[in-house]
Amino acid sequence: MLLPLTGSRLVQTGQSIRLEGCSDGIVLSGTMGNDGWYISPVIITFQGFFSYFLKIDQGEWFQYTQPVIVTTEGQHTVLWYAVDNQGNQSPTYTEAFKIDMTPPTVTITLHRIGFFKILVRINVSDTISGVVLIEIYLDDALIGFLTMAPYDFLMTIGLGKHTVEVIASDAAGNQGSSFEISSYIPFIGKSNFCINRSVQPSIISSCILNYL
Repeated sequence: MLLPLTGSRLVQTGQSIRLEGCSDGIVLSGTMGNDGWYISPVIITFQGFFSYFLKIDQGEWFQYTQPVIVTTEGQHTVLWYAVDNQGNQSPTYTEAFKIDMTPPTVTITLHRIGFFKILVRINVSDTISGVVLIEIYLDDALIGFLTMAPYDFLMTIGLGKHTVEVIASDAAGNQGSSFEISSYIPFIGKSNFCINRSVQPSIISSCILNYL
């Protein structure tokens, strides 16, 4: 991501300069997720033959001498300007970016509603980009999804052993891709409960039901 985009020259206007149609300027690099979110640290570099000065968010101005790595999650703003070898200064430019490297955390509890009905109650949290999708799987098959709270899902289940899985995705695209079985629970004659487990870096929680 460059500002400006093409060419390479400084134009002097009075005591100031402007970068006009040039490839010189700021470059942001990192792993891009969804909706403009980076899902990795962002590396700030500058290309060109000028001296560059920048400030990040509410920090102090400093001269660029080496790549700057931003690891703090959330939204950020970089202000920067260029100075040529005669001391002429460009206008101040602004570049914004946002980082979310943390998957949502999720736990599930299962509640029996009727003979073959199970209410899956999902507790999920994501404080950076926010949860956008909840997927519910029964025995590895997708049976439904939710996009708004409350995250409750009523499903029909048959006799036998079953695995219920929930995958939460945030706006940046962080989600789990692997899981472990949380528990094995004889269901008849027992209280309705499930031991919950979040698997990192995945955010899948699983429970086994045993109807005998």
